[in-house]
Amino acid sequence: MKSNLKKGIEDEFVFRVYGKSELAMMYFPESSPLTALRNLKRWMAEEPQIVQGLKELGYGRHLRRKSFSRQEVEVIVKGLGLP
Repeated sequence: MKSNLKKGIEDEFVFRVYGKSELAMMYFPESSPLTALRNLKRWMAEEPQIVQGLKELGYGRHLRRKSFSRQEVEVIVKGLGLP
């Protein structure tokens, strides 16, 4: 899957599988892992392009997973910007 993200973003951020709390802590480094994850989920829910992008990837079927796939990370970062 070819990313639509700018080359500059790809140079700054490594797109790979991230633990959900791991990615959340990148966006909310001063929070506890649980609070960071709650905040990240709230931010994601407020961005229609993230909700739609994750839905297209089948994210709703995997809510109990402990990680985001590389493609899911791309959708999240595209919608929220770099952590």
